[in-house]
Amino acid sequence: MFWLFAMAIWVAMLILPLMLLIALLPVGRECPRCSSETLPIRFVPLQPFRRLVSRRWCVACGWEGLSRRANWACAAGKLAPVVQKRSEPEDDAAWNRGL
Repeated sequence: MFWLFAMAIWVAMLILPLMLLIALLPVGRECPRCSSETLPIRFVPLQPFRRLVSRRWCVACGWEGLSRRANWACAAGKLAPVVQKRSEPEDDAAWNRGL
């Protein structure tokens, strides 16, 4: 029983820091330094984990590092176009008299 408990502690000591490291990575395509868009870099050792993390490079400032992938599909489904019709001004403001 003791060896099972010791093995569980050992596995937790290996996995929990990796989970914390992934949680602290920057999210999305923005550069953490200059907030411009970054480009993905193909990195073969990360191919099994490509759904979680990706290696990226910023053209503007030269930053290169790992980032977590953001879920862009959820946000795109909620957007809807808004059509605004132009109408006559409703107030008697001085800047609207010439229209």
